[in-house]
Amino acid sequence: MKIKNNILKLGLLSLTTLTLSGCSDFLELEPLDVIVLEKFWNEEGDVEDIVKGCYSAMQEQIVIDRMMAWGEFRSDNIAGGTNVDNDINLSNIFKENINASNAYTSWGEFYDIINRCNTVLYYAPRVAEKDPYYTESELNATRAEVTAIRELMYFYLIRAFHNVPYTTQPYLDDTQNMDQPALPFNDVLDSLILNLESVKDYAVKKYPVTKTYYQRGRITQEAIHAMLSEMYLWKGDYQKAVQYADLVIQNKLDEFEERERERSMSTAKLIDG
Repeated sequence: MKIKNNILKLGLLSLTTLTLSGCSDFLELEPLDVIVLEKFWNEEGDVEDIVKGCYSAMQEQIVIDRMMAWGEFRSDNIAGGTNVDNDINLSNIFKENINASNAYTSWGEFYDIINRCNTVLYYAPRVAEKDPYYTESELNATRAEVTAIRELMYFYLIRAFHNVPYTTQPYLDDTQNMDQPALPFNDVLDSLILNLESVKDYAVKKYPVTKTYYQRGRITQEAIHAMLSEMYLWKGDYQKAVQYADLVIQNKLDEFEERERERSMSTAKLIDG
């Protein structure tokens, strides 16, 4: 009986050891940043998903509202409607009575988009080293696209707040210093122009016909030209502003002429038929 009890105890002890060992393995969860670093950024599709996330974040209502409040609302094209007083923050903007407690003075969502872009710019070259199908031209096009998105966010910020924190490095973990000083308006503007000038020639000129919505919904070389035109206006470099505005106008004229040629060809085929 004593031997039987010892065997049972030994069996229970072994089972307990196995159970604890199994629990230990189960509880050893990988940190989220390790999962992202080692299991996510491996192929072109991973990069594309985050780029789409940048656009998705730009479509959030809170971002759109601020783009309007910091942009078009400052012109004479917009006036407060009969229900404007229902939104005290918006009402105070029209009354030019703005303080730090106004909800429209928050810029967190814009820096979230900026950080997404910086993260793509950080990891995309590493993905290109792993994925042979992610070509150098595609990598450069990605760089141009997300750089333009990031600079657009900064352009909204400096026009609204003048001096703002500026960084081109991604925040990847909690150990990084996130307390960035505000840089002068002109310094940030010069950086935006310099960065766009360096990538503009790599941007997609026109998406294929199979991606119709991309042509109007994503950054193209023409969009970067338009951004540069306005940035040079703010800088006071009118010659450069006109130069890039002319490129945008010429592109529209070329598109119109192309459509007219296609229409004429279609009409000719109908007549011949």
